[in-house]
Amino acid sequence: RQFWSGEFALKEKVAAVYVMADLEGQNWSGNIGVRAVQTKERVLVNCWLPNWPVMAPCPQFPNAITTSAFGSFYQLPVEHTYTDILPSANFKWDLSRDLVARFAIARTMARPDFSALGGSISADDTTHTGNGGNPDLKPIRSTNVDATLEWYFQPKSLLSAGVFYMDLTNYVAFGNHDVTLLNIKAGTFDT
Repeated sequence: RQFWSGEFALKEKVAAVYVMADLEGQNWSGNIGVRAVQTKERVLVNCWLPNWPVMAPCPQFPNAITTSAFGSFYQLPVEHTYTDILPSANFKWDLSRDLVARFAIARTMARPDFSALGGSISADDTTHTGNGGNPDLKPIRSTNVDATLEWYFQPKSLLSAGVFYMDLTNYVAFGNHDVTLLNIKAGTFDT
């Protein structure tokens, strides 16, 4: 009774290197750096064999698992490798004894969480709805710019104003996809 639709396997290897230089001058300081990151992902996704009877061999997928009470399925490995170069720079200027300006710019990357990447699904036999992951999701990448002006008008007191800009790509969002699955209650294949 392997509940194949509720499981997945994911392996992620990350290699990274970071180099940074500190800079300083009269009334200013900062740093510049760059991070190089390579990510290798391998997700093992269980895929439904639509309209394939339980307990019957499948010639198209010789390694298909046909003994589950939840329907026949096969395991599909999905692999992705991506490399990101992520530069950054941060600067601070002491405009006066109690007034500081800051500026930062960076390229960032965030990987989707494992549950979003995993191919497991949950389906409701009554409402014909469900949800699941997508092993082809790309990382969220962003270019970020921040600028602030800080006024230290009393000891332990600060008045600050800032602006920022973010340019996001590959943002992870929800979508709809029709899938044919075995309705356990009815014993039929439903979309």
